Amino acid sequence: MIIYFIILFLVLIVFSILSKKGENNNLSFYLSGFILVIFPAFRSSNVGTDTNNYVGSFQNLKYLQLPIDKTNSSLEIGYLMLEKAAYFISNQYWVLLFLIALLSVGLSLFAIRKMSLNARISIFIYITLGFYLFLFNGARQSIAASFFGISFYFLVKRNLKYYLFWILVGAFFHKTILIMIPFYFILKNEFSIKKLFYYSILSFVALTFLSRFLLLFDEATIDRYSVYEDRGAQGGLLLSLFFIVMTFVLIRFRKYIKTENLAYFNIYLNTCVFSSIIYMVVSLTGSDVNFLRMSLYFSFGYILIWPFILNDVPMFNRLLPRVAFIGIHLVFFGIYLSKMSNLVPYEFNPNLFP
Repeated sequence: MIIYFIILFLVLIVFSILSKKGENNNLSFYLSGFILVIFPAFRSSNVGTDTNNYVGSFQNLKYLQLPIDKTNSSLEIGYLMLEKAAYFISNQYWVLLFLIALLSVGLSLFAIRKMSLNARISIFIYITLGFYLFLFNGARQSIAASFFGISFYFLVKRNLKYYLFWILVGAFFHKTILIMIPFYFILKNEFSIKKLFYYSILSFVALTFLSRFLLLFDEATIDRYSVYEDRGAQGGLLLSLFFIVMTFVLIRFRKYIKTENLAYFNIYLNTCVFSSIIYMVVSLTGSDVNFLRMSLYFSFGYILIWPFILNDVPMFNRLLPRVAFIGIHLVFFGIYLSKMSNLVPYEFNPNLFP
């Protein structure tokens, strides 16, 4: 587990050294991005629950066929093209893992670079809350969620055309991103407790009628997600509790946010609220814990909201609250690594340096 903490601290040190105070230096992004891409790219296929599935599919490629033949695959065409591109470069699976990480991390850091008030804090959240670690398992959805980061930038800028464009691009990697289309009209609204109540009720109704929503997707996707609906697993309770409590804390801090920052804060807070609603609904209905994956699309709310809080909320001018903020996230990071997704122990690809 220690190697994950080393990567985290290495990235933070890069930012501390290379970033000028109050600026997001490009070199700090390039070097930290390089670290965050190489680390998952050089891992063994045993690291991550789903990694062997992706590697197995990649190693079954016997020849290149262009244009892409999707008739015999349930995978989205964007991912198939990425897989073919990796195979064209080399039949070693580290190339595929490298391209997956390059897209996922690169797009996420680009979105952070464009939107964050403090990139170092945002990247700390990106890593410690498990959003970065998601690419070790759900590669396709991780890429789609990173494309949503670009869409989210255009939501903040109130540009519907480009918001929809980047969601459609993300759908070439994971179709579930299409669920985010109506959220353009929801997330940009001013936050209120009344709306929070309505959103919670609608989310319960949406999950109740999940099978109807699944009709929007192809048969393979329906099969995968209907399995989640039927199994009725009840895991993830502590994970749900953490995010629900965190969101209520964020709501409490809203009254301290400066007026000039409040419009952005409302968007990020609404995004966090919907993430927590997903956790709450899954926990209370006994739905399969894998539905929590849908919360990944709302992760940029947490990534972007904390720089405002640390900047505007008076209590964080003191050392102890800042230390507590860091400590809580580090503890969560350690628990996530130990309990989730077969991430520990980390192993290097044994064929990387034969």
